[in-house]
Amino acid sequence: MSRSGQIHQLINGLSRGEKRQFKLQAYKYDKAGKQISQQLFDILDAMKTWDESDFRGRVKKAGIDKSLPVHMNSLLGQVLAVLRSKQADTNIYFEINKLIEESMLLTIRDEFDLAQIRIRRAKKLAVESGLHEKLIEVLVQERKIMQNMRGRKDYTDYRHRYFKEVKDTISLLENEIDYFNLMEGIFATYYSIGYPDNDDELSRYAEIMENPLMKDISMAQSLSAQNSYYAIHALYHQSLHDLQKSGTGRTVARVLHQLPM
Repeated sequence: MSRSGQIHQLINGLSRGEKRQFKLQAYKYDKAGKQISQQLFDILDAMKTWDESDFRGRVKKAGIDKSLPVHMNSLLGQVLAVLRSKQADTNIYFEINKLIEESMLLTIRDEFDLAQIRIRRAKKLAVESGLHEKLIEVLVQERKIMQNMRGRKDYTDYRHRYFKEVKDTISLLENEIDYFNLMEGIFATYYSIGYPDNDDELSRYAEIMENPLMKDISMAQSLSAQNSYYAIHALYHQSLHDLQKSGTGRTVARVLHQLPM
């Protein structure tokens, strides 16, 4: 499908509210007053199924076929701006990204106190949501602000707190990644072989379940890591359930005896 076809698909998937918001914002981008983006949007919205030749015919009839790739890129940017603004109200990732971007803009303008307010808000959201991968992004931006505050009286204490927080966050993130890796491993094993029916398949399950991280839930240092821990156990016991139902191959008793519980 062409780029225009992909944009058509995107527009057709918008809700009524999103389409209405696009029309309200379209005029802000239309400096020439020709409303080309609005016309392209209306043409694409009216097409229920994609047809490249039909689209180009409609565009030519409207007299907006010149520099079409440029105008389509502009249209895509405007649609994404609408989706971004809608998501920022409901999606914590987008809200954190928005605060980071605002902090970056303020830092560029040397408004470090205002930038710090925005980044602290982003940090609070990331910590409360347990989004440690986003917290790393927040801390990277905070370091840029911190470097411009070296002359302040409280800088030394602030620096020590900051780097401790960075180390703690990296430790949590490494723990989450380790559990996620184990979870992906057992999912891949289950979907490739199902229940263990020979020594080789048995060892693939045992390798995951005998990992020190799987000995106790207390090893999981965050909610995300705990979710992975429980998902691993759930899929592992599903494989045992499948084995008991099969009634074929190796004896169930022998396999259950060899597999960690």
